[in-house]
Formats: sequence, C-alpha cells, structure tokens
Amino acid sequence: MFKFLKESKKEFQHVVRPTNKETKKYFSIVSISIIVLTLFLYIVWTVFSWGLFALKDAINPPKIQQTNTSSNTPTDLKLWTWSVWTTDLSGSTSVTPTVATWAAK
Repeated sequence: MFKFLKESKKEFQHVVRPTNKETKKYFSIVSISIIVLTLFLYIVWTVFSWGLFALKDAINPPKIQQTNTSSNTPTDLKLWTWSVWTTDLSGSTSVTPTVATWAAK
C-alpha cells in the first residue's frame, strides 16, 4: 500500500499543468464545439419534426368543416377559479371553487 502511495506521489510530480493561454484555448474550443453541436441538433430535430408532420398530413389529411360562426359563438365566458377564505379565528383556511362569468359583446 505504501509503495503505491509513493509511486502516486512521484507520478503527480510529472503532471504538467496547462498555462493560462492553453486553458483559454481549450475552453474556447469546447465552448464553440458545444454551440455548434447544439445548433446542429436543433436543425436536424426541426427538419425531422417538419418531415414527420408533413408525412402525417400526407397520410391522414386534416378535415376542414364549414361552420356557421354566428350560431357557434358563446354568449357567456365562464372561468373556474379557486378562492381561499379564512373560516375561523384560529387561522385555518378552506378552499372553495368559484365561477367568474363575463358577458360576450
């Protein structure tokens, strides 16, 4: 075990640390490589996605339905929200659903 530790210590003395110039150079190379590969993968994935959507539309085209928009317009817009109300003096709260309604113009 001690022999291994002595050899390890000797090996650490042979390690050459990079200079500041080399460190900046390697950092630039790695950063540019990451950016280029990220852009490449984004472009490949986007083209692949467009191709799949085009293939889907070619196999199963979307159905277009003509509708009368005047009969399909809602008269009111209802939105469910959650309101928190304190129910007693001890500080416990209860959560109750409420409906907010807006009249259509």
